[in-house]
Amino acid sequence: MNANVVTALKFEEFVLSVLKQICIKENKPIFTCYDINQYSKDDYNFSYVKDLIVHGNARFDAYMPEGFSTFNRPVLVEIKYSISNRIFDDLMPSNDEHFSLYIVGRAKDSKLLSNRVKGKNVIVWGDEIISQWKKEYAVDYANGC
Repeated sequence: MNANVVTALKFEEFVLSVLKQICIKENKPIFTCYDINQYSKDDYNFSYVKDLIVHGNARFDAYMPEGFSTFNRPVLVEIKYSISNRIFDDLMPSNDEHFSLYIVGRAKDSKLLSNRVKGKNVIVWGDEIISQWKKEYAVDYANGC
């Protein structure tokens, strides 16, 4: 396997581990697109997310149906190791009741990130939050990345 792919997968594991720990502290559910069928709350956002997965249209790594941290609405999370030529658009375009959160590992230029956002509920986190998490969750970082 390509070294860049391995690094990207380890970065994704680290971020998902941190997000899971945050949600556990806040007593909020978090699901990856692989385990989302375990969640039974029957509201529009969740049904729509399940439909995306069933029909192979899901392009996110985690779903927090009750939000987390300062997000008071459902959050879809997409984790990217680097930004390449990516445009950060809405992960659930037909629904305004959620946030699309992109977490990018190798993104030092916050202006470049903000210039690539296309959507009103789209947020991008880069190096600043990752640097904070590396200190706060050092064991996870050492094991994953």
